[in-house]
Amino acid sequence: MMGRPMLRRSGAVLLSLLLHGFLLLWLLLSPESPKAPEPSPHPDIIEAVMMDDPGAMTPPVQEISPSLGVPPEPSAIPPPRAVEPKRPVKPLNGKAPQVHPPVDKKHTDLEDERKPKAEAAKAAQKEKALAEARAQLEAETQQKAALAAREKKAEAQRHEETVRKKAAEDAKLKSQREQEKKQKAQQEALIKEAKAMAAAKSAAEEAQKAERLLKQKAIEAKEQLRKADVEAKRKAEALQQKVEEAQRKEALQTSLAQEEAHRRDQAKALEAQAEKAAQIFVNRYFRPRVEQAWLKPASAASGMSCKIQVRLQPDGRVSTVEAACAGGDAAFERSAEAAVRKAAPFPMPHDHEVAAQLLGQVVTFRFSPE
Repeated sequence: MMGRPMLRRSGAVLLSLLLHGFLLLWLLLSPESPKAPEPSPHPDIIEAVMMDDPGAMTPPVQEISPSLGVPPEPSAIPPPRAVEPKRPVKPLNGKAPQVHPPVDKKHTDLEDERKPKAEAAKAAQKEKALAEARAQLEAETQQKAALAAREKKAEAQRHEETVRKKAAEDAKLKSQREQEKKQKAQQEALIKEAKAMAAAKSAAEEAQKAERLLKQKAIEAKEQLRKADVEAKRKAEALQQKVEEAQRKEALQTSLAQEEAHRRDQAKALEAQAEKAAQIFVNRYFRPRVEQAWLKPASAASGMSCKIQVRLQPDGRVSTVEAACAGGDAAFERSAEAAVRKAAPFPMPHDHEVAAQLLGQVVTFRFSPE
């Protein structure tokens, strides 16, 4: 970083030296003024401007200001521009201008004498310019060398100051780090001591907690034993009650079963009696009515009989009737069924048990007319 300004200044010095070298080379290699052309037999009229001051052809060399750190770059001196001769003006009528022969020979001689002097003055001026350019180049070179030396010295001083500051900063940083390390060690020692105290306190608290826990567990175990004893007694009593209740239930069930068996036996006996009474009622009141209502078919023969199955309504009317004859005579079966429907409604018994037997099942009786 510190060497970059020095490189830029060295580049500027080198560029300035190259420009001055090109200037000297141009001055040395520039050709002399061209000789005047010989007058032709019919010379054209040429108007020329005479430069009395040869120094006007050479631009002034810029001086180096000592106040500036880097001298300004010299501007390139342009070569002298040849003065173009004025072209003769053609007349408006298109005719060529009239050429007059030289009038004054004295004027021509004067011009011939003045020309070498002008060339000599121009050469002297050129030599002077070369000398001044050399001197200026040498002065600029010395000044730039001195400036470069001062810059180098200043750069060395800056580098030394930077090194000194860096060393001071490193020493300060080292001191700060040592101080921080010392503080960190102290803090770690304090933390370690605090941790040890906390661990001891925690151990004491854990011991007290364990003792309280043991006491609490002993109390809880004693309470659990008491509760278990109470629960065992309660369960024993409950079991005894269940056993007694089961015994009572068993005795009750036995008694109920016996009663139910007795009731069923009685019901069966009553049902058998009712069924027998119903059959007697049917044979007494149903069969004669059917036999009276029967119309004997032509195919009927002596000794034929049918099994009649009838479903009755509460008012004695017939819901369904079906006859099954032993001989399989269809006419006899139809005549038996017609006799049953014709004999309806049948009388119903006043005894509810007997009536229930007739209505709750199919009434069956044997029809065997003589």
